[in-house]
This record gives sequence, C-alpha cells and structure tokens, in this order.
Amino acid sequence: MNVNNHKCPECGEHSKKFEIVEENEDCVIFECYTCGTISILKYCENCKEFVFVNIPNNVETYEYCCGKCNNKFNII
Repeated sequence: MNVNNHKCPECGEHSKKFEIVEENEDCVIFECYTCGTISILKYCENCKEFVFVNIPNNVETYEYCCGKCNNKFNII
C-alpha cells in the first residue's frame, strides 16, 4: 500500500518521513521519523477508503476503531 498521500496524524509531517514497520494488503503500520508516533492505516469497508485507525489507550482490549466512522477493526 502506498502511504505517500498521507500525513502523520500526530505532528502533520509528510509521509516521506515514514518508516513502514509492517504491511499487508489492507493494513500498513508505520513510524513517523519526526515524532516517533506509530500509526496504522487500514481499509475501512464503511468509508470505502484507507483511514487512520484510532489506537486504544488500553491495548489489551484490542478495540481499534476507524478514525472517521468509529467502525471497529480487528488488527492482529
């Protein structure tokens, strides 16, 4: 997946400053070189586009949600 058209949700840095940590056909996990934020882009069936995933404060719940429509994702 191409992350070139995205900006870091934390600091706004352009994707040229991203390091891809993990990638598959519907999800990419990357780290921003500028601020160190780990972000997830995933395809949302509701929005019909790749969206940033809201990462929960308590990662033990594994309730990741779409940043636009709050659709819950299962991210392994």
